[in-house]
Amino acid sequence: MRWRYHRSGSKRRPSRNEPLAENAFTRNRRFTAVADYPDLPLAAMKQRSLYFLYLVAVTVVWLYVQFPARAIQAYVVQKAAALTPGLSMAVEAVNLSFPLGVRFDEVALSYQGAPALNLDWLELHPGWKSLMPGQAAFAFQSALGEGKVLGRIEMVRGPDWKPKFLHFDLEAVSVADLPILAQQTGRKITGICSGEIVCGPDDAAAEAKAHLVLENGRVEIRQPVIKRESLEFARVDAQIEVQRWSVALRRIVWQGPEIDGEFSGTIEIKSPLETSRIEIRGDLRPHAGFLTELGQTIPERLLPKPGPGGRYAVQLAGTVAKPHYRWR
Repeated sequence: MRWRYHRSGSKRRPSRNEPLAENAFTRNRRFTAVADYPDLPLAAMKQRSLYFLYLVAVTVVWLYVQFPARAIQAYVVQKAAALTPGLSMAVEAVNLSFPLGVRFDEVALSYQGAPALNLDWLELHPGWKSLMPGQAAFAFQSALGEGKVLGRIEMVRGPDWKPKFLHFDLEAVSVADLPILAQQTGRKITGICSGEIVCGPDDAAAEAKAHLVLENGRVEIRQPVIKRESLEFARVDAQIEVQRWSVALRRIVWQGPEIDGEFSGTIEIKSPLETSRIEIRGDLRPHAGFLTELGQTIPERLLPKPGPGGRYAVQLAGTVAKPHYRWR
């Protein structure tokens, strides 16, 4: 439907038999309906689209060329050392990551001068909370050997920046790629680790919770009564909570070729980690072959009688470096 316009600028519906004016502009019209304009030429629209794409491309190239890689690299290394005493960080290269993000290549972490963690690459992507004053949020992902680490972190600013929330998932991470674990526990541990770790706000019931699964590995043992250097496991399922310097082992289920068992207890964290106090109790079910092996070094009269299902009540106490086993 087209509209007729009076000299005053008002409009009225034309009568059915009144012809419509086809000219686009008249001297008496104050303004003209959109329908009276000819269509915008496609060539002009294409030209504007190409100009917009050109501006985007130039901006991207400028960001890439002018990206302050060295400044960011120096800042991250400095902050890592300031947040955790004894921690040092080295980064081979810093580049832009698309969509909007930063990529760090060959990240090496050391703790107290010893290798702690080596990442092939680490990518950070800012979230929408980073636009709010005094807040920052990032999604991150990294390659750790053949495995991956994914997650997100939220931080708030008081006098200094501090983490408010941290969540990350481990996907098929080899424990051998965590040299800090063997260094701090004083034992060789192998296996493939997957799971989830969540660090909540300060008023949470637990500052951190974790559900970790270790598969197809072994743990070095140092007990003269056992003629072997390590115990193998097919699967270890652990549910853990952390409150300040106390680690609560809510439930640990061990499944292996030598023993099966279920345990719980606490670890009081101290520095260095190998001096941390442990108190773990549970039920152990040795397999027949392992019992025969124990009988070669432990007199049968010293072995307690098993309970229902061939299970033995055991207690583990002492320190991480020097634990003491006891039948209960």
